[in-house]
Amino acid sequence: DASTDCTSCNTGGATPTFYKTDSGDSTGTCTTGTCPTTHYELTSSPRVCIQCHADCLTCSGDASTDCTSCDTGGATPTFYKTDFGDSTGTCTTGTCPATHYELTSSPRICIQCHSDCLTCSGDNFTDCASCDTGGSKPTFYKTDSGDSTGTCTIGR
Repeated sequence: DASTDCTSCNTGGATPTFYKTDSGDSTGTCTTGTCPTTHYELTSSPRVCIQCHADCLTCSGDASTDCTSCDTGGATPTFYKTDFGDSTGTCTTGTCPATHYELTSSPRICIQCHSDCLTCSGDNFTDCASCDTGGSKPTFYKTDSGDSTGTCTIGR
């Protein structure tokens, strides 16, 4: 099929945008417009658009860790981010693991716990629900006995 066998596009022509399924592909399709949300822009001049990883709905690169959103109706609806401020993450199945907390439920966004915590309810060091007893801060400290969260410390 000639429309998918292009090796480059005429930047001055009617179809200057080059779409490729994978960054390693030598051929693709020439079309009009900007990159759709299911692709990221590899280069702007000439415009080359690369399809997002299959797990991502939108992305900033072609790796599975470059997702900027997940398809909530698809096979990988849960969005994992290492840090609250991260703009990218990984799309996967299921609920948030204990090492992450659920920022939002629809769409489900999971953020990794603070490094002091084993389990948590937020990303702050005071949001620990439990500590790694074999880690560098094994002691769980709560300000009040009725608190469900606390901090993980070195000593008693």
